[in-house]
Amino acid sequence: MDRNRINIQILDVKTNGLVDHVDTGAAVSCISYDLVKKFENKVRLDRADIPNIYGVGGEKHKVKGKVMLPLNFKGLIIDYSFLVIEDLQHPLILGDDFLLANKANIHYPTRTLYLHEGTVQVALINTQVGNARMAKTITIPGSNMCELPVIIPKKYLNKPVILEPVSYLEKSQLMGACCLVQATRSNSAYVKMQIINPNRDPVTIPRNQVVAMVSHVDIKTLQNLSDVEKQNINTNSVSNLETKQREKSKKKSKLDFDLSSAELTDIEKQKLKKFLDNNRNVFATDLSELGQTNIYQHEIQTTHEIPVRTPPYRTTPVMKEEIQKQVDKLLENNIIKPSTSPYNSSVVLVKKKDNTFRFTIDFRKVNAISKAMFYPLPNLNDVFDTIGAVKPKIWSSLDMAQGYWQIELHPNSKHVFCFASY
Repeated sequence: MDRNRINIQILDVKTNGLVDHVDTGAAVSCISYDLVKKFENKVRLDRADIPNIYGVGGEKHKVKGKVMLPLNFKGLIIDYSFLVIEDLQHPLILGDDFLLANKANIHYPTRTLYLHEGTVQVALINTQVGNARMAKTITIPGSNMCELPVIIPKKYLNKPVILEPVSYLEKSQLMGACCLVQATRSNSAYVKMQIINPNRDPVTIPRNQVVAMVSHVDIKTLQNLSDVEKQNINTNSVSNLETKQREKSKKKSKLDFDLSSAELTDIEKQKLKKFLDNNRNVFATDLSELGQTNIYQHEIQTTHEIPVRTPPYRTTPVMKEEIQKQVDKLLENNIIKPSTSPYNSSVVLVKKKDNTFRFTIDFRKVNAISKAMFYPLPNLNDVFDTIGAVKPKIWSSLDMAQGYWQIELHPNSKHVFCFASY
C-alpha cells in the first residue's frame, strides 16, 4: 500500500509533484529506467558496481547502471547516486542508504520526514489508494456469514492482491476475512470478500463503504510456467488434509508460561500455572503437536464436477526452497498426503510482518465453482448466560494454532483441495 511517499522535484523537467517511495526496508536507493529516460541527456548513465539486486521475495532485478541526481527538497538540493532498474515497481525509491547518509528521521504520528537533523521537513503522503469498497448496499442477516461483492481500484486488474479488513468492520461489530483475490476485466474489478455478522440483529453496509485495504502481491514471484518448462517440472501434488488421526511420538517439552501481566495474586498464579502444566497436551509449539477434531468434517458442494486447475506458479530459487521446506513439514506431520486428483491449485507464499512466510493456496478457481454457504451462529446472549451460570473466576482468551489444519476434510471433498507446490 502506498503510504510512505513524498513530493520532490528532480531537474527542470516535468517531474514537479513526483511522488517517491520512502522504503526503510530497501538497502539501496533505486530509480526506474522509464523515469531516467524522461531526463533525456540531462543525466549520465554510468556503469554500476553490482550487476543485480534482489527483492524481499528473492526475485532478481538486473541493474542497468547508476545515475547521479539532484533532488530538490523544498529548496535543499541533495545530490545522490541511484541504481537504475528497468522493471522497478515505483518510479523512485529512497532506501536505507539515502536515509542514513542524510541523517533522516521519520516521525510517524505526524507523518513527517526530517532530513539533516530537522533542517528540512517533508510530509509523508497517504495517496488513499488500495481501498476495497462495497459494490452495493447489502444487509447481512444476524448470525450469518456472507460473501459480499467489493470493488478494488482498476490498477489492480488482473493482479493477485490481498484484502485486509479495516477498522470500520470492527466498529460495526462485524468480522472480515483476509483473502487472496484477483479481479479480471471480465468482472470489472469486482471480487468477493467474506464478512461475518455475529450479532443477533442484521447489519447494513452501504454502497461505496471501504471494508478492506488492498495490498499487491509481487507478480515476479508468481509466474505461469511455459509449456516447455512444464515438461521438466514434477508437480508434487498433495491434498490438503490427512484422514487418519496423527500419531504423536514426540514427547512434549514443558512450557514456560508468562503470567507477569496477569491480574492475579501469587497464589492464583501458582494454581493457574499448575493447571496449565497439567494440560500441556492442549498446547502446540509446532506442527507435530497439533490436534485434530473428530466432531466435524469440512465439506463443500460444487456447481459441477468438471475439475478446475491453476497452472503452478514459477518461483525464485529462494521461494522454491521455502515452499519445499513447508511442504516437507506438512507431510512429515500427516497434515497433507500425496494425491493424483485431477483438481489442482497453486501455492502462494505471503510475507508476514516478522519476515516469515505464510503458506497459502490460490483456491480462486475452486471458490468460483463452490456453492454459497451460510452458517447460523449461536445467540451470544445465550453464550453469555451459560458463562455467567458457571461463575468463572478467570477470564482469558485462546488462539487456535493453525486452526484450519486441525479440521479434517470430508472424503467427498478431499480431491477438490489438491494443490501443487511447484
